[in-house]
Amino acid sequence: MRSVGGLITAAMFLVPGGWTVVTAPFAGVRADGEGLRYRGVLKRAFLPWSQIDSIDAFPLGSELATAETIVVRGQEGEEPLMLLMLTGFTRKRANNRVRAQILVMQQMRARALAD
Repeated sequence: MRSVGGLITAAMFLVPGGWTVVTAPFAGVRADGEGLRYRGVLKRAFLPWSQIDSIDAFPLGSELATAETIVVRGQEGEEPLMLLMLTGFTRKRANNRVRAQILVMQQMRARALAD
């Protein structure tokens, strides 16, 4: 017979692991004419362009491994949204892919606000 502690330990790893395996393929960021739609493993968010103040690169890491991710800042008082799934690793310089994604989002925001 299996021990209760063993079953609890297995459940502690299998439940979050199973959730991640099921939801990870659907995670992503979509930018359209209305705003940014974020779907993560644990969080979903929609930010209309009118509520976004800035879209910037944010450095992550340490001396051994450095990366850049995209941070979307909304109106004052709101928690910034880090788009970790768009993170790009780098060697102490700007990540061109991340910077290109930021530029596209900034252009889409400017077009939406101009209309």
